[in-house]
Formats: sequence, C-alpha cells, structure tokens
Amino acid sequence: MNEIDDRELKRLFSELARAEERSAPPFRRPAENARQPRRVRRPLVFAAVAAVVVIAAAASLQWSNRQAAPPAGRAASTVTIASWSAPTDFLLETPGDEILSSTSYDAVSYESLASATKSANEGRKP
Repeated sequence: MNEIDDRELKRLFSELARAEERSAPPFRRPAENARQPRRVRRPLVFAAVAAVVVIAAAASLQWSNRQAAPPAGRAASTVTIASWSAPTDFLLETPGDEILSSTSYDAVSYESLASATKSANEGRKP
C-alpha cells in the first residue's frame, strides 16, 4: 500500500479545491438569474385551462345522464341489496363446515378432537 504523508495529502486536496473553483461559475451569475422573473407562455396556459374546463363539463354531463331515474318497467326487475348474494359465496363453503355449524365451540374440547382425529386416522390404510 502507498502511504501518503499529511503534507502530500494536504497538497492533493488543495489542488482539488483549486480545480473546483476554476470550474464553478461566479456566485453573482446564479443570484442574478434567480432575481429575473420567468416568462410564462400565456397561450399555452389558456389552452390548458380551456381543456380542463371542457373535460370537466363533459364529465359532469355524462354523470348527470347516469343519475337519471330508470324507466318504470326496469325498476321492478332490480334486485335490492338485502336479497343480493355474491356469486362467489360457494367458495366460502369448506369441507366439514356442517360439523362446525352444528356443534358449539364450548362443548368441543381438545381431548375430544384429538381422540376423533386419532380414531379417524386409525381407520385409514397407509
């Protein structure tokens, strides 16, 4: 490994600092640029605002058409929320669900479950 003494290290850092000073712009230039107001293109801003207004008007018109009352014949065939059931309810039915729904959980003990599992497993052939 190269061992650099403190003097050499100090000299190298000084060279690095001088190189950075040469490449950095003077402070006055960025400060003056910050004071100058930016030019805003008015036609572009006006077009953007007009586009937003047109889109908002079209969306509100579409929404108001959707909120209209349904025709009289169609109202009778709609399903109320109380009678609705999810089309995937059958996925919630698990094997052995009838056992859990017929037995109260207070009456089931660990020992009775263990003996039932053991007797069920004894009847199986390996």
